[in-house]
Amino acid sequence: MKNRRVFQRADCSIPAVVHARSRFLYGEVVDLSLGGVRLALREELGAESVELSPNKAIPEGVIVIPLPYERAWQKSGEKPEVGLQFTGGTDAFFRGWLADHLGSLFSTPDALLDHRKLVRVPCQMDGTARVEEEDFSCAFIDLSLGGVSFIVPREAFPGETFQIWLDNDEFGLGTLEVILLRVQTLRGHSLCGGRFLEPEESQVSILEKLVQRLSQEHEAPSLED
Repeated sequence: MKNRRVFQRADCSIPAVVHARSRFLYGEVVDLSLGGVRLALREELGAESVELSPNKAIPEGVIVIPLPYERAWQKSGEKPEVGLQFTGGTDAFFRGWLADHLGSLFSTPDALLDHRKLVRVPCQMDGTARVEEEDFSCAFIDLSLGGVSFIVPREAFPGETFQIWLDNDEFGLGTLEVILLRVQTLRGHSLCGGRFLEPEESQVSILEKLVQRLSQEHEAPSLED
């Protein structure tokens, strides 16, 4: 299963500090998404695992927790750049200091958080969504035994039902019916959170294996695109 980067990115200019082992590097986040950032640095980054925090004065009494990233790629030269992949969960990102800067993509980031009983595992997988006999490419961004979040390039509404499936379905999951519970409007897209409607027992069994595999990949993320 190819777990490709599918999140939209936002151009930005955010001063940041990279915590690399015992060193501190200063640079600027020049674009970001839910999955990672592109960072312009003053010197090359040697460490594989880093933490990112804002390069600005923090008000007294405010605690900022650095966000964890892994180095995915690096471009050398007079103006080094590095691509960092976020290694935390989706909820952790939206509780972090960079979430406020995604306003150009999500009008209300906090609206994307809900307190679901079933734990959802972040993922990045290509799929297809069908509604009213029309198919749309979609991007799965988290998955659980009870539901899924995905981005689709059309307007969507709570209460709508979709049929969805993975484009590279090596598990044999097949088509699932989803009723939308939450919809967040993006630029020409909709971020949808929904619940599966009466999946077959065989599909629930496959979902268990798929969620377990995604959870293991999330705990030890790959740096491959």
